[in-house]
Amino acid sequence: MTENLNPTPPPGGPQSGPDLDPIRARVEAATEGPWVADCDAGDADRWYVDRLDRGPVCHVGMSEAAPGDADFIAHARQDVPALLDEVARMTALVESSRQTAQDYADEVAAAHEERDDAQIAADVRWKAAESLAAERDALAAQVEAVRALDLPGFLTSTANNLPQCCCSWGAAVRGEYPEFGCAKCPVHQAGLGETETCRRHTREAQR
Repeated sequence: MTENLNPTPPPGGPQSGPDLDPIRARVEAATEGPWVADCDAGDADRWYVDRLDRGPVCHVGMSEAAPGDADFIAHARQDVPALLDEVARMTALVESSRQTAQDYADEVAAAHEERDDAQIAADVRWKAAESLAAERDALAAQVEAVRALDLPGFLTSTANNLPQCCCSWGAAVRGEYPEFGCAKCPVHQAGLGETETCRRHTREAQR
């Protein structure tokens, strides 16, 4: 059984972060940059965000935090688009890494499947080899049993003791091969219905 190698996505899925489309829409709707933070030439405490020589964007105020607020707002015009682009780049990188991990997992799963198939094939070949070895041993035992019978002596003794007839065994031993059952053969006389005599008995009758 192949283990699960598919990568698990992070909790919450890829859409768990903020919706970036409205943020990008607000960036595109804002006045073009670059923006800079500046103070009024006649009043150093009055801060605003300016488009350099193209006029002010907004008035920030006169509080102690006004310089910092103005600087933050001015830089946001450049910082937010840059951050959105970086988020898009990182998102594409994450998706590419996830796809690479998935491809690797698929390759590993395929390799495991090939390994399992190869193991099954090896088991089949091993069992076939065992079966052939068992058949070989059985045939060897049969050969040894036949050798122990002394067949040449057995056949010679049997042929010498056969009656002078042409039954299939006797004819085969003597090389006569009759084409029909002989009426004088006690084997063939037992219900075979043949009335002819074989060549042997014909020759004997003519002597």
